[in-house]
Amino acid sequence: MKQMTTLIEKLKPGIPRRHLLMGAAIFWTMAGIMLFVRGAVYVMKFSNFKGVHFLLALLFGIAFFWALFTRISSNTPFVE
Repeated sequence: MKQMTTLIEKLKPGIPRRHLLMGAAIFWTMAGIMLFVRGAVYVMKFSNFKGVHFLLALLFGIAFFWALFTRISSNTPFVE
């Protein structure tokens, strides 16, 4: 039985937590850039008050980050 467990452990696919964390960081960075670009194109095309809209978007983005992501990340255990 011990040999079977060792064989299963050897053949089990897996990825280290550090690589998963890096993949998640890259994914969320790309998603943020995509949202920023789409929002910037929309504001530049349809807004008469571009500076005001960019400032409001920045303020709401910071508030969203502090309200949501800091709570989520404080509950997540650190990588070894």
